[in-house]
Amino acid sequence: MDSQDNDATTADGVPADRTELSSLFDAVPTQAWDVRRRHYGERWWLVRHNEVYELDRVADAAWRACGEGRRVAAVARAVADDLGLAPTDALEPTITALVALNDAGLLRFTQEA
Repeated sequence: MDSQDNDATTADGVPADRTELSSLFDAVPTQAWDVRRRHYGERWWLVRHNEVYELDRVADAAWRACGEGRRVAAVARAVADDLGLAPTDALEPTITALVALNDAGLLRFTQEA
């Protein structure tokens, strides 16, 4: 990646990565319809067809909160409550987990109508 990519701005002069984060923050993560959550003991997985994804505690809490039609900020608050964290401490790991779930095709981000 060259330095121009790091300095990309929108037409409004706002750094591009900041507008992407802002639009993600307002998005509603929606679970893919064909993904099922499974557990055995204290371990949790998401399963789609023959694909299996093991979840950590943050990703599992985020996944469960996504089933309720919440925005990313509300998902982070739910993760914080579930794991006993301060909301500010839960925000970054929640966004990281949601982006990873999105990248795996297990959920998608939509804008509320």
